[in-house]
Amino acid sequence: MRYFPVFFDLRGQRVLVVGGGEVALRKVSLLERAGAAITVVSPEAVPELVERSGAGALRLVAREFEAADLDGARLVIAATGRRSVNRWIAKLSEARGVPVNAVDDLEASRFIVPAIVDRDPVLVAVSSGGTSPVLARRLRERLEALVPKRMGEFAGWLRELRKSSMQRLRGASERGDSSRRWWTGRRRAGSWTATPRRRAHRAAAHLADLHRAACGGEVVLVGADPGTRNC
Repeated sequence: MRYFPVFFDLRGQRVLVVGGGEVALRKVSLLERAGAAITVVSPEAVPELVERSGAGALRLVAREFEAADLDGARLVIAATGRRSVNRWIAKLSEARGVPVNAVDDLEASRFIVPAIVDRDPVLVAVSSGGTSPVLARRLRERLEALVPKRMGEFAGWLRELRKSSMQRLRGASERGDSSRRWWTGRRRAGSWTATPRRRAHRAAAHLADLHRAACGGEVVLVGADPGTRNC
């Protein structure tokens, strides 16, 4: 495994994008969804970037890149369309210990951007290690068809369930055991998994929605036990 998969929390963090073309625009669109504080440096920019700058979504600096632009950057994307310039930016970023992606240049990049299935807060990232972006995109398309669109909503509900377990249960081991019993349907006498009827009905409804979206069929859940499953 050449690349170690990680997810950066870029909310409010300064990210530098060098370049103002369509490729830079695609990277900016992803970074905006992650809540990054984006600075774009380029003497020219496509109209969409200019519009986003005017709306305050990003900072646009209309000039050529300078080394000082790296000051305070947590992440850098070099997308100028000029390989030599991208490599120069990558070299400067590397010297400062700032992760950098030089578009379409694996050897100059410290990280690569995967194909993404976004069901916020659930994310599925697919990478071919840069060998075939088309393959990564095709795999993403297949996964998009399999992962229900309401998966993010379901994950949000599970987050609240986890908060409840952290308040009720004493340690990480007990919480982990309880979570496994929830998914497998096994429970212990006196365990918190004997949830109130309303919570159980909500769990059953969410699971039914997920089954219909993923399998394209119909599922009938008899009873309201959170462990009820049908697939």
